[in-house]
Amino acid sequence: MRLLKRVAIGILILGLIGFAAWTLLYKNSNQGAVVPLQAFSIADTGSITKIIISNKLGDTSTLIRQTNGGWMVNNTYQVDKVKIYNLLATLKLIQIKNTLSDSAKQNTIKTMMMGSFSFEAYNGDKLLNKYYVGMPTQDQLGTNMYLPDYDAIIVTHEPGFNGYLSPRYIAEAEQWRSKSVYELKAEQIVKVKINYKNTPNADFELIKTQKGGYTLTQLARNQTISITDDQAMFYLSGYKKIFFEGFTHFNKLERDSVLKQTEFARIQVQTTTKQLPDLVLFEMKPDNRTKQVRESSGMDADHFFATQIPKGTDLFQMQTLVLQQILAGYDAIAKGK
Repeated sequence: MRLLKRVAIGILILGLIGFAAWTLLYKNSNQGAVVPLQAFSIADTGSITKIIISNKLGDTSTLIRQTNGGWMVNNTYQVDKVKIYNLLATLKLIQIKNTLSDSAKQNTIKTMMMGSFSFEAYNGDKLLNKYYVGMPTQDQLGTNMYLPDYDAIIVTHEPGFNGYLSPRYIAEAEQWRSKSVYELKAEQIVKVKINYKNTPNADFELIKTQKGGYTLTQLARNQTISITDDQAMFYLSGYKKIFFEGFTHFNKLERDSVLKQTEFARIQVQTTTKQLPDLVLFEMKPDNRTKQVRESSGMDADHFFATQIPKGTDLFQMQTLVLQQILAGYDAIAKGK
């Protein structure tokens, strides 16, 4: 009897071990390969220093982790924090959901040949993972992916997330770009200089002195006054969250036409660590969105075109309301308004 119990216990233990092994490995019965359940995931996403995502149209986004914890895309623009957070979360949590039937597999191969994304993740020069991201399943709760190491097409998902994952793998660099222009604490800013092309009396330079106070200079008259910390902090707090509204999709002729216009204003900001790119604003002609126009020019009073120099020659749109506090002229700052 004792022997039988021992045999039964042994069988039970072996069964539990087998079940545990099955949960860690997912059998791809279509192709005979044993694919780990976590084959697509990267457990330590903090080790990722570079991500490359490409599509069939020739677009490629190379994301590089910066020493400050942020990311840059194609060595040009800051990456949107929410988008990179979502991608890294997916890379950590992604799992195999199920395999495909032979007929479904053939159809998936055809669609992936036309519209898949190539994904690669690196730690330095070491390749951490590589696979191809295809279209969602019919129920839109899974994502077809191809894993070259196992020559397997598999449906993946992220536990706890109802949806498909392909939108998180972005090949177009512009879509990664953060819309942040300024995200600064007032204490970080040591100098602001603004030139208004049509109202030079409003031009000013605000400087934090070595002693910790602030001076304000009216540039047209080269007249400098001291202002209180409260006055300076009120103005500088406007740089806490400045984002642009969206990109313009102009051709070169249209873009160059705007860039050749007289600048409405040029904003130069220096922090304790660096000189930021100049933010240059241009007036917009009224269109069907325009609610009011400037009396002085007849141009759209609610929006600007903007670019950052020397970062690039691309244009984006900004709302006047977002810029209202930092576009205060000399008189308004001197009066603490």
